Amino acid sequence: MPPTDGAVVIATGAGLWVLAIVTPRPSWAPDVTGWVLTIIGALLVIRGVVGIAGAFGDLARRLRNPTGWPGDRAPRTVEETAEVLARRPPGWEYLYFAGILTTARDALEGAFLDHELRYVTPTGDRIEDDDAIEYLQQALDDVQAHIASLTALMESDVQERAFGPLGQPGDPERIRHLAERWTSVYADLIAWATRLRSARKPSAYRDMFEAVADTIDRPIQQYRDFVDTFVAEVDRVPLALRRHEPLEINIELTLSMDAAASEKVEAEIARAQAILDGGFDQI
Repeated sequence: MPPTDGAVVIATGAGLWVLAIVTPRPSWAPDVTGWVLTIIGALLVIRGVVGIAGAFGDLARRLRNPTGWPGDRAPRTVEETAEVLARRPPGWEYLYFAGILTTARDALEGAFLDHELRYVTPTGDRIEDDDAIEYLQQALDDVQAHIASLTALMESDVQERAFGPLGQPGDPERIRHLAERWTSVYADLIAWATRLRSARKPSAYRDMFEAVADTIDRPIQQYRDFVDTFVAEVDRVPLALRRHEPLEINIELTLSMDAAASEKVEAEIARAQAILDGGFDQI
């Protein structure tokens, strides 16, 4: 509870005390009205004091360990994530999961930046003219399999095994494994595009390979946005639990290919087919 909220609760409780002591009891009010107000006021004062003490306790922990988890949001670093697991505050399962998603994705930032730049070295598979179309078809099948595996990892029964049934604690090893598997699909998508771009292919197919690799741009960005949104939602967990407020986290991840990129692939396939039909002297 923030100190300001605690002060409001204490003031409310004190106000009820004053009403119980100063205000004359109306003839229609029960005899125990004063006692009821006094008890409620006392409970509010205690609640406020405990809330303020907790807030200053968090502040003291931050001063003693400024690089540690502050306790009012999802963790952002490996160290903060480990602290959440060690302390296991209420809602730790989601905080821990968000921390692993964040740190695991951030560890791949260099690969993502290379993907943005289309930076590769031509050291991949060597592809001959007759094998290019089949190679791309297999690549498209592979990327669909990657996306399908991520969808399977988000099934409710998979998540329940990690986070535990309602009212029961989660399994930290399963939570970590699930977050790492989500991230591995993200890594696989980046690696898939890199493999296409780094392949040593005939010049007639370079634009087609690039067009196919571009189709994964949107799913990669959708996953990155999903992680940011999920972490932002989990940031609300500590405060909501302290205030005993209901909080529901229900975020869907939809991976969809870019329509413009898919149209470009179709155009490149048609161009390549025309080249095959007419001979490579048309290049």
